[in-house]
Amino acid sequence: MANQPPTILFLKQSFVETQVRLLSRPLDLGPSWQTHNAASDEPLTQPAVDEALHRANRGLAEHTRRVYPPQSTRIVAEQINKLYKPGAALHEDDDDEANDGDAPPKRGVDLTDATTISSLPPVWPIEADTTDHPMESSRYAELTASLAILSTQRAETLKRVQRLRRIKAALRPFTPEDSDQGAASTVQENLATRDGQVEKELEKMRMLLVRVGGRVSKLPNPAGDDDQIMVDSPAMIQKNKVQNLLDLY
Repeated sequence: MANQPPTILFLKQSFVETQVRLLSRPLDLGPSWQTHNAASDEPLTQPAVDEALHRANRGLAEHTRRVYPPQSTRIVAEQINKLYKPGAALHEDDDDEANDGDAPPKRGVDLTDATTISSLPPVWPIEADTTDHPMESSRYAELTASLAILSTQRAETLKRVQRLRRIKAALRPFTPEDSDQGAASTVQENLATRDGQVEKELEKMRMLLVRVGGRVSKLPNPAGDDDQIMVDSPAMIQKNKVQNLLDLY
């Protein structure tokens, strides 16, 4: 049976172990240092040099055991492998594909983002894949169209929610829940309560308006044509007020 090719995790771990071995090698003085030391006016004695090297190598060995234990090498390799996978899918050939609008979607992109959805090609851009896998390509086109529709609906819903929130904030002083404190401090009490004095006066005015409108409609038209004087009903007046308020937002 042929040997299986090494995995990326195995290669990463081997690389880390090699670097640890290089960093853990005992220190040694090269021939150039020996020559320079012998030629100096006050050369260091060999016992002193050996003692310094022994202490340095002992500290290096202890540091290596604490910082680079065998189990940490595996953990570091797994972290590198985990970062490598999405990195290869998201950032490979970014410079070549930056201006390519027909590139296939990259693995790991956020398909809930409106910008990402709008950048998706409507059909699978690789013609060879479309020929070899027609069902998958058709499914991709359907899902892309559905995503575009849902993204548009979400944008419209968000606009409507924001508009309703602005209207709610504008009408908050008039709500009964705030009538004890908030409304009382911003709106007169008889405007915020039912059956108040202002409401009674408005009801009288509506009745008077209906009576005046009826009388005016019976007056003869001096121009002699069939035009009628139109008087809006109280319900229509209230509807127009509400519509004017909504138009402000």
